[in-house]
Amino acid sequence: MKNNKWIKSLALLVAVVLLVSAGFLATGKNLKAEEIVADYVAPEPVPETTVTEIVVEEVPAEAPAEEAAPAEETPSEEALSAEEKLSEEAAPAEEAEPLEEAEDEAQKAEDAEEAEEKEDKEEKEDKEPKALDVNIWYGYEGEVYDYGCTIVWYSSVSGAENGQSLAYQWQIDRGNGWEDVPGANGSTYSYTLTQENVYWVVRLHAETV
Repeated sequence: MKNNKWIKSLALLVAVVLLVSAGFLATGKNLKAEEIVADYVAPEPVPETTVTEIVVEEVPAEAPAEEAAPAEETPSEEALSAEEKLSEEAAPAEEAEPLEEAEDEAQKAEDAEEAEEKEDKEEKEDKEPKALDVNIWYGYEGEVYDYGCTIVWYSSVSGAENGQSLAYQWQIDRGNGWEDVPGANGSTYSYTLTQENVYWVVRLHAETV
């Protein structure tokens, strides 16, 4: 019997707890609904927009103007004079051939004159005596080379053509220029060495005759 009482008391307690919980839940929902309603603000009304209709008038395009026909150009006096001048300049073209022929003749005459001058020059060079190759050296006669010994100059000349004779002329320079030695006309030249002539410079002039 005691057990049944405890069970009934426990069931009653559970029912009370459920009722209290349900009451709290309902109260919380009402509060939240009121807060939402209070916070909500209605939007302002949007004014109505008036649409104005724009009418565009179409303007017909104008027809293109007809192009004027180009006027015929009349040649001016300057153009006519220029054409006449060109025709006058073209006319002497036929006379150019005789002028070219005259120039050719003048060139030929000039070439012939140059060739003749060249031949004359070659003939003159052939007639002129050719340069001779002259070599000289000296020695001495005596026991020693000293004052009193005899100085002998020898020569060798080449380049003369067959049948041509040679002419000799010994020359000395004492310090005042070249001068011929009288009588020194052979292929050799000799003199006694002294203090006066020890510094002489000697050379030989040879030519064909």
